[in-house]
Amino acid sequence: LLDATGDAIGEVAIVGCTIQHTHNAPDSANIRINCDSNAVAVTKETRHGHITIADNVLSDVQVNIDIANTRGVTITGNTIWKGYASNVHVENCESIVMSGNMFDRNPRYLGGDGVSAKLGVVFDSCVGCTISGNHIAGVGDADAAMVIRNCSHFNITGCTILDCSPLGMLLENVSHSRVSDCLIDARDTTDKQPLSLRAKGGEKNMVVNNSLGCGQDISEGFVSHPGNN
Repeated sequence: LLDATGDAIGEVAIVGCTIQHTHNAPDSANIRINCDSNAVAVTKETRHGHITIADNVLSDVQVNIDIANTRGVTITGNTIWKGYASNVHVENCESIVMSGNMFDRNPRYLGGDGVSAKLGVVFDSCVGCTISGNHIAGVGDADAAMVIRNCSHFNITGCTILDCSPLGMLLENVSHSRVSDCLIDARDTTDKQPLSLRAKGGEKNMVVNNSLGCGQDISEGFVSHPGNN
């Protein structure tokens, strides 16, 4: 837990750790960061940061990585699974890079209540983030495998999202952002029509050159290129 309330926290590396258990604890997290720090004279910005989370093994909590009110964070090269509410939740943050992470729902972990883990990645009310080269395979009863909501200036490239029901990626009220060169194929279910990508609301966005195995539902505010198929 990094909590900057009343002070300041930054310049932190969390690298090469195995951090796990237990989802039975209410609101549990493996890594939780709130860098809403004390005010300084030179800026109105109160979000501290400069944090690296890399090459860790994280599992079996409500949220594996929970970050709020922070800027300047890299989340790279981690293996993450069994986040019962979500694998990653990022809110009111800026300048976040999330790349090269593995989020796999291994069937060997579906015993007991493991099947109820929602998994998924959520960015809410964030600005200026890069999401690239992540692999997401198998997401439970979540809004989507990747949710980008009330955000702007996101660059999402080269991600693979597979076997997720019923929606691969949801972009909701997103602006000035781009999704390109992703492979997204949702899981077919008996009661829900799968969809690779849904975009609604927002403005000045591009969705181009993606392979969308289950199609797309894109509203005004997005430009869809014929390269999406």
